[in-house]
Amino acid sequence: MIQERRSDTATERRRVSAPRRTWLRRIAVSSFSLAWLAGPVSAQQSAPGKDPLASKEEIVRDRVTQLEDRMFRLIEKLGQTEPDQAERLRVALHACRELRIRQRIDELVKLLDDGQFVEATDRQKLLVRDLQAVLRQLLENSIDPQARQKELDLLKALRTRIADLLAEELDHRRASDLAARSAELRRKLDDAARAIESLIRRERAAVERTDAAIRAGGVDGTAMQTAQAGIRAETETLAEQLERLAAAASQPASTRPARAATGPADGAAESPLALERTREHMERAAARMKDAEAPLGEGRFEQARAAQTRSIESLREALRELRQQTEALRKTLDLPAMARGQRETASRTGKLADDMAGRSEAGPTSRPGDGKPEAPPGQPSPAVPGRENIEQARQHMDGAADDLKDGRPGDANTKQQEAIKQLLEAKRQLEEQVNQLRREQQEEVLRALEDRFRDMLARQLQVNQGTIDLDKKGAANWTRTEELLAGTLAQAERDLAAEAGTALRILREEGTSLVFPRIVEQLAADLNDAGGRIAEKNVGPATQRLQTDIVESLKELIEAVEQVRKKGAGGSGDAGDGPQQPPPLLPESAELKLLRACQVRVNRQTEAFARDRGNEQTLSPDQPRSLQRIADRQKEVAAMAQEMNERTQR
Repeated sequence: MIQERRSDTATERRRVSAPRRTWLRRIAVSSFSLAWLAGPVSAQQSAPGKDPLASKEEIVRDRVTQLEDRMFRLIEKLGQTEPDQAERLRVALHACRELRIRQRIDELVKLLDDGQFVEATDRQKLLVRDLQAVLRQLLENSIDPQARQKELDLLKALRTRIADLLAEELDHRRASDLAARSAELRRKLDDAARAIESLIRRERAAVERTDAAIRAGGVDGTAMQTAQAGIRAETETLAEQLERLAAAASQPASTRPARAATGPADGAAESPLALERTREHMERAAARMKDAEAPLGEGRFEQARAAQTRSIESLREALRELRQQTEALRKTLDLPAMARGQRETASRTGKLADDMAGRSEAGPTSRPGDGKPEAPPGQPSPAVPGRENIEQARQHMDGAADDLKDGRPGDANTKQQEAIKQLLEAKRQLEEQVNQLRREQQEEVLRALEDRFRDMLARQLQVNQGTIDLDKKGAANWTRTEELLAGTLAQAERDLAAEAGTALRILREEGTSLVFPRIVEQLAADLNDAGGRIAEKNVGPATQRLQTDIVESLKELIEAVEQVRKKGAGGSGDAGDGPQQPPPLLPESAELKLLRACQVRVNRQTEAFARDRGNEQTLSPDQPRSLQRIADRQKEVAAMAQEMNERTQR
């Protein structure tokens, strides 16, 4: 029920938050636009006699007014349904007013009208810095990722402890089951030992008859051959009985279907009786007896006697092994010791139940913003799923320990079976919680990446337009305004490269994707390359094609993330008994699509390079760098394809 309520709450939160995230994204894009526009940009048409940059600053001021109005209206909308988000917007709006954004833009307009460009540039840099600070407040995650990871690690640790207790309890149950059947097992082992002793006596008698035949000479050995065959048949039958006894000893008192319900960890129980070597000695004795049969019938008594002697040695080894197993069985069936071991496991289970209830140093298991109340200082935190099952398992274990102490291993076995069922249920609930947390974690990562990529796309489109405007005017005709614009555009590309670097760090820390981080890494390299080209006043077709590739990359990344988020991030992950790899952030199909798009871009770049070069035999000064970039990118695509193939094969 706890898990269902948590899942419903998370689903409802996502449903209600969708319109809010759309508004926040629009506001974020507006903030990025303002940060970019606040710098010296292209000189557009303006009123006669008015400096074009002053006109641009007036546009920025109007947009700031619109932004603040949107934030104010959204605060009112979210005040009742999502107070945390409303508070975040309220803080950002307060920051805008505290920083005097609109007033400072008015001052910039006056400075530009008066031709005070140096002073205006310095103030614009400060304004951009402050607008970016407001943006960070808007995009700041309301859930601390470190707190989420801490909770995830805590749940995994609890799950591991449950798995350890489960393994212990399975051992206790097998031991008590064996104890419940110990009298019968010991009787059968004693019967088997007496049967082997009888076989040894009979084989000795056979050896004595063979010795007599050797001394007498010329004796017909047919009867001796028949007697030897009879001893061999009984030896083989006893070996088969021991094999069946070992198999039966591995079976608990419950039936196989009921035992299968306890999980894979119990399905492969080994026999508590290690009779394999005993059986091997019996089979070897039978084989040596068979080796004696033909020589006995043919009168080759010396050869027959050697085989019979070796068969007796094998029977003795079988008897020695069987007696060792009987003694080991007696030692393992020390009921007081079994009771003490069961009590220790129950104590550890109780400690785990306390930890899961938040009554120990394990610490609270809730986090801000997840819909669960946090415990006041010094009070227990809310229990994690499965705690009640762990407590019930402890009670069953204590009862089993009492039964063992009182000499009732059969009753103990029944209680241990119930304890195992409760442990498995607790483990299942924790696994569901771990999987849900991982899905939420991946959803947070995907949402943050989508917002970041969308904002980067909006900024990049503006930079592209500025680059086109500069190229149309021609570098030879640039004025001071265009010089400043080129510097601003170059810095904008470098800032976007830093944003891509942040996204890359997030992806590397998440660590489940193969192609996704490589594409973002390429994006960061392309942005730095574009920034360097613009700084060198290279704003021609090659730079514009590079910027177009950047836009295409961002669109592809946005589409990939958007599709995954629509279907739901993550997968089942960590189910089962052993550690498993978490599901990838992007499914293989999405990564293949990104890889294909990357190859298409490489093809397009190769074709563009061939067109630019034409029939020229020598490369222009800029072409070697472009050619090397294409070659490196093709190698990266090949390496990613190879790694994806290897991962698929694993």
